Amino acid sequence: IAAGGPHVARVHFVRGLLRLLDDADGPGGTALCERGLAQLRGTDQRRRYAHDLASYGAYLAVVEDDRRSSAVADEAVTLARQLDDSRTLSLALCARGYNSIESDPRSARTNFREVVRIGDPWCTASALWGIGWIEDLGGQDREAVRSYRDALELWSETGDWRGIDFAVQGI
Repeated sequence: IAAGGPHVARVHFVRGLLRLLDDADGPGGTALCERGLAQLRGTDQRRRYAHDLASYGAYLAVVEDDRRSSAVADEAVTLARQLDDSRTLSLALCARGYNSIESDPRSARTNFREVVRIGDPWCTASALWGIGWIEDLGGQDREAVRSYRDALELWSETGDWRGIDFAVQGI
């Protein structure tokens, strides 16, 4: 660990995510995440790197760093498909979807539908919430509420309090 191996990289990365979202420290969180990812990039832990990259893309989308999030999500999608890792692919596709909700809702919907087909409960909830947001923006209130409720149900099952709050706000 002292030599800066994968465990240290993971600590930097997780601390960075917390700073990005919970502390609203974009620059500090980004720097820690980037440091952790750079340390992982050179190791034999491709699956961990891809998963962390996808998570980072999703967090960046939430804090509205769309430009960086898009690049990160695209790299994560490519790696996840190479590794045949559906969980990582779901996270990366959610990030892609969030980035394009307002600029390209058709593309966002396509990404979210693929996530739903994959079937990971947490990611599916996130994708359904994204679809609800698209419906909301399009004035399709009934469809939006249905998607938010479906997301609420899944997030309740997974115990994601932050997701539950987003779903309730949507409803």
